[in-house]
Amino acid sequence: MMGLIVFGSIIAFTSFNFLLKEVSPEKVATNTYVNPIIALILGWWILDEHITLQSIIAAGILLTGVYFINTKRILKPRGIGR
Repeated sequence: MMGLIVFGSIIAFTSFNFLLKEVSPEKVATNTYVNPIIALILGWWILDEHITLQSIIAAGILLTGVYFINTKRILKPRGIGR
């Protein structure tokens, strides 16, 4: 219970607020998408849970979305008359 209080609440809340001051809110919000993947890996590693193909596909989709959120897009201007 103390581990959940310390790591799950105090450190997570403090780091979340720190990141809000340092980077854009879109990038900070990506931790919401990554946390289930971390929980999936920890469940497999520590509790010997089984990972299904559906879970792997879902994790891939989530990580692809996080990648697109965190990469910068460079838009090329269109020429006049096109």
